[in-house]
Amino acid sequence: MSSIFLNNKDSFKDFKLLIENIPEFPTTKNKIDEINIPGSNNGALHIITGKEDINIPINFVFKCSNDEFFIKKIQIVKWLYENLSDKLIYSLNKEGYYKVKEIELDKFKTTSRIVRRFTVSFTLFPYMYLHEGDETIEIYNSVSIFNNKSTCITEPRFKIYGSGDIQVNINSQTLILKGIEDNIIVDSFEKNCYKVTDGKKIYLNNKMYSKFPHLNLGENNISFNGNISKIELTPRWCCK
Repeated sequence: MSSIFLNNKDSFKDFKLLIENIPEFPTTKNKIDEINIPGSNNGALHIITGKEDINIPINFVFKCSNDEFFIKKIQIVKWLYENLSDKLIYSLNKEGYYKVKEIELDKFKTTSRIVRRFTVSFTLFPYMYLHEGDETIEIYNSVSIFNNKSTCITEPRFKIYGSGDIQVNINSQTLILKGIEDNIIVDSFEKNCYKVTDGKKIYLNNKMYSKFPHLNLGENNISFNGNISKIELTPRWCCK
């Protein structure tokens, strides 16, 4: 019995929804701009500008009486749009999850007296994220981190404990931060620098004087300069 896990609830265990189709999660495709060059005999120039979103429709079916239907419908809609988490987990894929960008819910249809059907279309970020990529790696000294399971470069999260002007070296990249007090979070996925105080984000993008770093496939050598006591790295390993 397959199901999805979203917003801290399971589609079958919590709502008794059956999935009628086996969802197909395609390999990531490139976004390509095609530029025709006059006089060229080699065809158009193709420039990769990013990755395409993934669109996954999932068909659900459930049973309930007319008296139960409207309450059940409200519960399902609330669950889908509750926005507690952007993680979508498919039960037959134990390795990872997808990040949800948008959810579109089709009309509920009654196909017999108590059988109801509906389709949910998920627009997802282009990659599948591995669960183990959410585990924090603590760094106290120069270290090599290996990206062996993912199939693409990743956009990590660094929480850096330190003060003053500091640098973190990741392979040939240098993360330059100035005027740091206590700690700073550098999130390459969000493209933001911030710290959390009393549960609120305080944005510190003006403290960064470099590009957001990434982690390569294979070996990643990490070192740092300045007054840094610890780095907490969330690598976010992912696959196309």
